[in-house]
Amino acid sequence: MTPQNLAGLVNEIEAGNINSKVAQDVFSEMITTGKAAKEIIKEKDLGQVDSTEQLEAVAIKIIANNPDEVAKYKAGNVRLFGFFVGQAMKETGGKANPKSLNAIFEKLLK
Repeated sequence: MTPQNLAGLVNEIEAGNINSKVAQDVFSEMITTGKAAKEIIKEKDLGQVDSTEQLEAVAIKIIANNPDEVAKYKAGNVRLFGFFVGQAMKETGGKANPKSLNAIFEKLLK
């Protein structure tokens, strides 16, 4: 791994192109293949999903599929918030922007 490749990975994270979980996978691939982060991200379609419409559709689906958890959350079990975000991350293969997801779920679960 070259310093330039490592810097490229950091730049992708800072630019919001990938999240920290995806960065770990990209880092491993960089060590194995010697390829640049940008190249791996493009080849494996690992770019972060930032589309509000797409993420909102995923969030609505998760809320609709988990009415019991929604009721428990609204009754005061705020720890379930992480459950909803986790389900959305699974649905998007870990590519969803966590900050965007948090904002969407906060809005939808009010």
